[in-house]
Amino acid sequence: MKKKVIFTAALGLGLVLAPLGSVFAEETVLTVNVPESEVEAYELIIPAEQAISAFVNSKNIGYVAVTPAEGDTVFPEMGVSVSASHTSFETADETASFDFVLGATQSATSDWTGDTWTKEQAEAGKAVNHFVNIADAEWDKAISGDYTATITYTATAVQ
Repeated sequence: MKKKVIFTAALGLGLVLAPLGSVFAEETVLTVNVPESEVEAYELIIPAEQAISAFVNSKNIGYVAVTPAEGDTVFPEMGVSVSASHTSFETADETASFDFVLGATQSATSDWTGDTWTKEQAEAGKAVNHFVNIADAEWDKAISGDYTATITYTATAVQ
């Protein structure tokens, strides 16, 4: 029984001890699994392209909202800030133009400056209606023809 124990011990030490004058090398493989980072994502919902009838003082063009994106993503921790800017209505040859107010209400007299959506508000369906409000004095500037205006919405994850 003593010989068996000594033999096992010698085999165990054989992995560490090499005979004198020999070169001994072993490899160790290291592995690391780096998970995908969480992707912050959201969807910005804006009003669709549409026509506005001449001489209408206010038109609800739809709403602006932010919703969590689908898939394996997370909503930005501090929320999403949305702002809007717009051009005046202009003719294609830019010879005539008139302005409007992009308001959050039908009676707004100044442009909507923006808002921030938290994750809870986005999940709850927070939406801000947008109205194109055109004063009579602006309609008085319009001559016959087709006019186009552009609204640019900008969304930014709050840092």
